[in-house]
Amino acid sequence: MRKQWSLQTGYSNLFDPVIKRHPDFVATVLASVTNNATLVGFIDHKSQTVFCWIDWTTTCNLPFSWCEDGTVTKYTTLARISTEALLKYATLVVREIEIFIGLVIPVKIGIMLDGCTFKSEHVLAVFAVFEPDRRVDKVLLAFAPLIYDDATDHTAASPVKFLKGILPYFNRDVTDIIYLVGDNCTVNRKGADLLEVPLVVYASHGLNLTAQLFMADHASQLDKLQSGAQVAKPQPSGKALVSFVLIGSNS
Repeated sequence: MRKQWSLQTGYSNLFDPVIKRHPDFVATVLASVTNNATLVGFIDHKSQTVFCWIDWTTTCNLPFSWCEDGTVTKYTTLARISTEALLKYATLVVREIEIFIGLVIPVKIGIMLDGCTFKSEHVLAVFAVFEPDRRVDKVLLAFAPLIYDDATDHTAASPVKFLKGILPYFNRDVTDIIYLVGDNCTVNRKGADLLEVPLVVYASHGLNLTAQLFMADHASQLDKLQSGAQVAKPQPSGKALVSFVLIGSNS
């Protein structure tokens, strides 16, 4: 709340909205004064404690149940918090971030996909790509497992279903996607067809495919160089050449 003070209105008119809208302001100020750990005087002790637990848990990539571990509570001065409470407040923070991202990104966006597999679990990162002020920008929307152990669908329909599930959190749907960015692979090409949008291929991947096509006529020579490089011990002066040969052959 912000009210402009002028000489004519007087102090009472300036202070009156505070009394009407915040009748408990005295208790709030007194509670904040006792909190010496905060940089902002009007952040109460409970909010500061919850923030510290969320920051600690997410920064160190710890399980939410760790806050109830006896060893943790033994060596910290933070007030105790339950796993249920920590999950509750973390969910509220995530929801506020989702709302903020939904307000920042434009209505029509591009989607960039990047995935990796770890111990037979495929994790997919989804970025919203847009161009504010004539410059390309992106924001992470999701980073989560694409499928679970009980899922059997490994086709291009899985990423599309994944997008249909996460975009509503940002007040968007798949009809707001205007292009797809990803590797030039079968899954992404099929996904772009299902979404009925163009596929923008990564430049590095396209360059890799071009290099393979260019070097295809010299495959036998590259194989000989590859085998020779593995047998011979490279000298310091030849390390750069051997590295080039290995990269060229593998590409």
